[in-house]
Amino acid sequence: MPEKTLAEFAATFDRASLQPRLIEAEEQRRMIMDAFPLASFGELPLERYALKDQDRSTFCYLLEFGSPALGSMKGGSADKLGIYFHIKTGQWKCAIPDLSDVSNAWNGLRSDFVTAAELARSRQFELIDSLPVARYTPSLRTKWLHVLFPEEVIPIYSFAHLVHYIRELGGDFSREGGRYTASANRQLVDLVRQRPELQGWSLWEIGHLLWTWNPPAKKSGKSPDNDKEAIRWLKIAPGRDAMAWQECLDHGYICVGWDEVGDLEEFESAVDVEAKVNELEPPTNGQMRILHRERAQQLWTLRELQPGDKVVANHGIYKVLGVGTVTEPGYTYDGSRSIMKHTVSVQWDTSFAKTIPRQPLWAFVTVADLTEEQKNLILGTPSPPPLMPTQALNQILYGPPGTGKTYRVIREAAAIIAGHPIADDPSAKTAYDQACAEGRVRLATFHQSFSYEDFIEGIRPVMEEGGKAAFQVRDGIFKEIATDALFACLEKVPALSPNTSISDTNLNDTTSQLPRRPGENTITGRVWHIADELSTNDTPATRQAVIDKALAEGINSHTAHTQYGHWRKANGLTRFRRVRQVEKNLADNDDDDFVSKTVQSYLELGPASGWQLRSNKNFPPYVLIIDEINRGNISRIFGELITLIEDDKREGEANALRVTLPSSREPFTVPPNLYLLGTMNTADKSLALLDVALRRRFEFRELAPDFTACADLPEEMRAVLKRLNERIELRKDRDHRIGHAFFMGVMDAAGFNRAFVRKVVPLLQEYFFNDIDGARFVLGEIGRESEPGFLRQITAASADAKYQRNRWRWFTDVEPDMDCWSRLSETLGS
Repeated sequence: MPEKTLAEFAATFDRASLQPRLIEAEEQRRMIMDAFPLASFGELPLERYALKDQDRSTFCYLLEFGSPALGSMKGGSADKLGIYFHIKTGQWKCAIPDLSDVSNAWNGLRSDFVTAAELARSRQFELIDSLPVARYTPSLRTKWLHVLFPEEVIPIYSFAHLVHYIRELGGDFSREGGRYTASANRQLVDLVRQRPELQGWSLWEIGHLLWTWNPPAKKSGKSPDNDKEAIRWLKIAPGRDAMAWQECLDHGYICVGWDEVGDLEEFESAVDVEAKVNELEPPTNGQMRILHRERAQQLWTLRELQPGDKVVANHGIYKVLGVGTVTEPGYTYDGSRSIMKHTVSVQWDTSFAKTIPRQPLWAFVTVADLTEEQKNLILGTPSPPPLMPTQALNQILYGPPGTGKTYRVIREAAAIIAGHPIADDPSAKTAYDQACAEGRVRLATFHQSFSYEDFIEGIRPVMEEGGKAAFQVRDGIFKEIATDALFACLEKVPALSPNTSISDTNLNDTTSQLPRRPGENTITGRVWHIADELSTNDTPATRQAVIDKALAEGINSHTAHTQYGHWRKANGLTRFRRVRQVEKNLADNDDDDFVSKTVQSYLELGPASGWQLRSNKNFPPYVLIIDEINRGNISRIFGELITLIEDDKREGEANALRVTLPSSREPFTVPPNLYLLGTMNTADKSLALLDVALRRRFEFRELAPDFTACADLPEEMRAVLKRLNERIELRKDRDHRIGHAFFMGVMDAAGFNRAFVRKVVPLLQEYFFNDIDGARFVLGEIGRESEPGFLRQITAASADAKYQRNRWRWFTDVEPDMDCWSRLSETLGS
């Protein structure tokens, strides 16, 4: 609802400010009437109606693009024109149902436009909507009637927008279909003329007043009774490094490059823009085609922006420069500019300028839709608390091969990010992909060579300029995501001065990890008191001065040295020069290490760094997936994390712990919003069992074979596979059962045989490498030695029989295309 009533808004509205635009509108209206007089419209040729060969004098071009002061009808496809010339195919297209012949369609459409004008002159607006052909061009037809009868038709052309204002003014219009613009327009005109506060206003002025007072929200469909959606929100970068931001702010627009594509109003769809991009730079590979398609879609998004849409101007991946509202005329190609000629009119508000958590995708796109979470970050709207408070921070999904562990963990990660379970698999995969693109979900796969240096940090060789080799401390995947996750937990607080006195510092803040002030009657407390005495408002006491005075009072040098360090840290003075440099770096939002420096500053100084954990504890979740977690050397990879990943040892918790990393010598902690999801194949015994210390810190969830998940698998096949697993459990153990994933999509004997030979038999050969009798038992072949089954007897010549070691071989050696299903149904089917 608008903040003011229409009467209150009209009373304070600067009507005089509309006069220049009103004069422009009248000039554009006269231009159209002179170019297309009603008296000769019945003989108008099709080439003068629709845009062809970049002709900007056509009827459709003037109404859609050449008369922005008369109100916009831009956006959507060229179908709204009924008939148009398709640039890509070089042919005329007819979008009117049941009229495939362009010539017949044009005769009908032209006749209906003349009839509509005659009906409007006689004020029979209710009959206009039933015209057989023109009813499919409602917006164009209604704008044409406003040109002819400006005091009978209000310049609002969208059926949904008309219904919006009818309802806002107390009327009702419930007919559906989006084709009743004439009737709806007339009803709105009747309503506004009854308003005493609008007496003496022209319909053009009233149209602008209504739009300024209460812009309509976009609809999710054609029906006006659909629920309203939020208007479109986009982020648009004003050039590389925001080079054009100041001029955008000063002149009220947003601008982007790709000028060589030309005026977007000359194209009918994003497909046509893509064709132009491909023409300018022929793609040489599939990746280049994808990039061209994305560029075309971004440009087309600019063309579709409508008044009321929102634009966020960004600088890099951290900084919001301002939030703007799109105004008339929307998109314009400004050929007078030297560069960045694609512009959209925007009214800016810089009160939302701020630094937000990193948005990795912003580094790769100029124009992008905003997610709800991004909108909340920018607008300062609090997000709802997590909806899954019982979700364990550390989990491992375990089970035999083929039970869908990796498949399931992807959906678990998506549910954690979303804050609620996602039952629909395609929706879960979409949410997972989006979270990965944002850097909130990452995947690592453990193997025998995976190390602490890959996971946390380590010294790695790099090549510097000039070809010289050097060594750097490089962060591993866990430290990277932990840093990002902790940064997302932080919020700004007023920075403390390095000279803030101890009495002004909150030493009881358990999140700051600052030393507490010792008692005044203790030796350590005396050192702190000496440091206070030797300090001034501008200069902290030096270490040597404190130690000298402490020695004079009989305090040993080690105690004085240690406590002086604690005193400096409590006062925000530790590493004074480094803090100043960090503050300088943090002020520069282009710094590539902004996140890591912010986090390190917080870990070293607590609130004295100007950052603290969010007071509302509303931390956005991050997820690290560790596939095949038991295939790595757990103790070597995790190192000190074995302690830090416990729930109560994480940052902000009662028993929070930090460590100093061995290579970088930086403090490190595990944030409270980082979820660890691991998968473990129970049949893989190539390494030792999972470290007991780590096992104690994870919650384990078993995924067992479930052949009911194979929707297409016949019931008798499910029963046989279940018996096969029962026998494997009897002979081997439950960890070596056969998973249902091997049979996803199988629906007949041919599919069963293919899956069994290629996926199951190799597993059985591995499981029963030295246990042929076990394999025969599992396959139900004990007592069936004479039959050609899965395992075939081999016998040497009688003279060589005493040297024979092996008596059996698998069927794949002699009959690879054996009907496995028939054999299994025979041995295990009863």
